[in-house]
Amino acid sequence: MMQHTVCDDSVLLKQGWIAIKGRLPVLRNMGVVNFTAQSRYQTLNFTLHLSKTGSFFELVYLPTDMTLLNLDILQDSIEHDAIVVKLRRVFWPERMYLMSKRVWPAFKNIHRFRRYRAGLFWYTPLLSINKAYQIASWFRNHSPNIEYDEWLGDFDEVTPEEARSIIAYSTQLRSKAPKVIVLVDAREYGVFQLEDVLKTLTRQLYRQFETWVLVADENQKDQFAKRLTGDRFTTEEGLLTELKQQPSSALVLWLGKGTYLSQHALTWFIDSAKAQPDFSMVYSDHDVLNEQGQRVSPQFKPDWSSTFAKVSAYPGNVLLFPLAQVTDYLQAEHYTRLSAYALMLSAGCLSSAPKVLHIPSVLWSHNEAYLTSFDAHVEKPVLEETLRLEKIDARVSILESGFFRLHYELLKADVQVSIIIPTRNMLHLLKPCVESVLTKTERVSYEIIIVDNNSDEEDTLAFMHDCQQQYENARVVHYADGFNFSAINNFAASFAKGDYLCLLNNDTEVITPSWLFEMLSILQAEPNVGAVGARLLYSDNHLQHAGDLIGGGGCADHLHGAIAYDDPGYMHRAVLPQDLSAVTAACVLTPKSVFETLKGLDAENLCVAFNDVDYCLRVREAGLRVLFTPYAELYHHESVSRGLDKSLKQRRRGKREANYMRKRWKDIIGNDPFYNPNLNYVRSDFSLNANPRVKRPWE
Repeated sequence: MMQHTVCDDSVLLKQGWIAIKGRLPVLRNMGVVNFTAQSRYQTLNFTLHLSKTGSFFELVYLPTDMTLLNLDILQDSIEHDAIVVKLRRVFWPERMYLMSKRVWPAFKNIHRFRRYRAGLFWYTPLLSINKAYQIASWFRNHSPNIEYDEWLGDFDEVTPEEARSIIAYSTQLRSKAPKVIVLVDAREYGVFQLEDVLKTLTRQLYRQFETWVLVADENQKDQFAKRLTGDRFTTEEGLLTELKQQPSSALVLWLGKGTYLSQHALTWFIDSAKAQPDFSMVYSDHDVLNEQGQRVSPQFKPDWSSTFAKVSAYPGNVLLFPLAQVTDYLQAEHYTRLSAYALMLSAGCLSSAPKVLHIPSVLWSHNEAYLTSFDAHVEKPVLEETLRLEKIDARVSILESGFFRLHYELLKADVQVSIIIPTRNMLHLLKPCVESVLTKTERVSYEIIIVDNNSDEEDTLAFMHDCQQQYENARVVHYADGFNFSAINNFAASFAKGDYLCLLNNDTEVITPSWLFEMLSILQAEPNVGAVGARLLYSDNHLQHAGDLIGGGGCADHLHGAIAYDDPGYMHRAVLPQDLSAVTAACVLTPKSVFETLKGLDAENLCVAFNDVDYCLRVREAGLRVLFTPYAELYHHESVSRGLDKSLKQRRRGKREANYMRKRWKDIIGNDPFYNPNLNYVRSDFSLNANPRVKRPWE
């Protein structure tokens, strides 16, 4: 710990309110600093919370005159000259204004149940603005985790009043909705297990549906029929014939093994189908029912990602399909087996125009007494056949976690990648970066373009000169203008000979020799991909990047946080390939043709920050996909090469760029399709959102 003196005993701080504003270089896992104010008779301690950029602001009341103010920092590696702290007296009118600026957003952003428990009511600011300010500051600084059982009580419990609303809405929905068939997969059930599931269906608030029970054979059918009456039993062999006798507009809800619907599930599923009549599949979030009957382990899923679905089957066991989607699969040449996974791949990957819908709400629970119905060893032929029909050249293996890995092959092997590495001096970073690329990169033809942005250190200049002399595939281009990350990369791209561009920071180091092959092969093999990002680690092997969240921290932020290397992350998303809204340009691969069509990075509005996020969003805006692959691993010492924004000019530039992003991408910031709205946007760590951004159809 280090101590920084803000005011010594020669300065008298008068009793009353003061505003403390400042900034310091923030290191990973450092979110607070402690202030100590002293007088002759009293010592006052208080904690200030840092933003992700290291800034802080707080109103503090001094109960008496103070003569000494110290800042206690938990890190020892910060230079005193880099610490900026400003103090000033604040009088009543300005204090009311500043406190109100923090209090009123709490009414918009914090759910009323949590505000009420904390003591923040509509009248609290009128009675005591100081108390309201303290409560709002607590919410702002802590963004406390909420336990799932508490979350369920606040946001999932259906009150009698709400049940009446759902029934009324369901009645209205039924008058225009098609026939609904709930197909219960009972092939591995006993009689009592099936009875248990059927009881949950009787609690549905949407009541106009037929229950069909899928049995393994005639013997099982006879066993069920002896005890259960009024239900329709069918075998896999007879299912197609029976479905063909139903109205073509009918809907089929697949209910997999060990799954129980919430009482409003059918209402929401049918509403989604009605809103998008050309859908191919609907899935929802779910949780787990443990042995004690408690709901745990919520799976708040992203919107549809075919890549993630193939390897993880994340949509789950309860899926809604149009009747034609099921019958087409049952009579298709590629029919392999009847399962949720097989139906999912058929609807999401093999349909002529797949439109997969996601309901961001927990509409079913999986009983942990039943093993998951997804068995990779059983489903492997289904995936292999799907890849064959998609014309994706990839070998399938099964990971220890039980998920799939796809080993893609290059569609075009005779292509070249231009690796662009901007730098200004920093030989201690540039050299290991370039040498790791040259010595470790396998199976891909590439060239290295080092972009020299006014380097003036002789050792750096000598290294760049030697690279050109020693390696035929390495060259240096000189960018003479001031630092503009976007312009530098755009400039270098104009010299690139490759078919693909890899933007690579000079503070990265290759870990996996196949890093570039993994990125290039998935980009070529998967359909409509415009950018691929890598998995980046801090030097201590904690995760630095596995994709970006749009809206995290107010604009954009890395997903997961600095979790351990072997931590798979939420829903294994730190270790499995998937669609994302954005990835970092510390290491990103994109076709040169796409880069040129989109006119590269935005050098006018985003010269330093968020240019990679903006580029990825423009890739998606153009109808292409952004993928993350965990199988390309590099170290990344973030912002080491450029340093943190310290000067007033730099901070103003950063604020200007953030404001541009919020204006340009206002529709997606805070609404990232690959980050569930029930999850926390203040911290992009997949913790629960204390103010879910979900509107129910009957509300």
